Amino acid sequence: MTCINCIHYGVCKNKNKKNQIGIEKKCTDFKNKSKCIMDLPCGVGDYIYLYRADYKAILAFRVECLTVGSNDKNENWYTYEARFGAEDETIEEIEFNPADVGKTVFLSPKELYNE
Repeated sequence: MTCINCIHYGVCKNKNKKNQIGIEKKCTDFKNKSKCIMDLPCGVGDYIYLYRADYKAILAFRVECLTVGSNDKNENWYTYEARFGAEDETIEEIEFNPADVGKTVFLSPKELYNE
């Protein structure tokens, strides 16, 4: 395998410019992307948007955390935590699942307007 086979390839500051074969044995951060369980709609640091009738506005929430787990039936679950507010003051927090994206939470304000 080479660096391009790693899930961190796009953001890795240490990626091997020569794309060395066998990098999975040399790099402690190497994670084989063929073993990824799903392509998630957004990541930590991204913004999601939802309409709040009580504010009569679209709010932008910053994704702060992604929790991945499974139960005893080998069913995986994913939960995001996002918050709205200034860095030093959280006004509101929400939790949502990838299945909610495009239904109740959106990746851009434009998607929300099209709904």
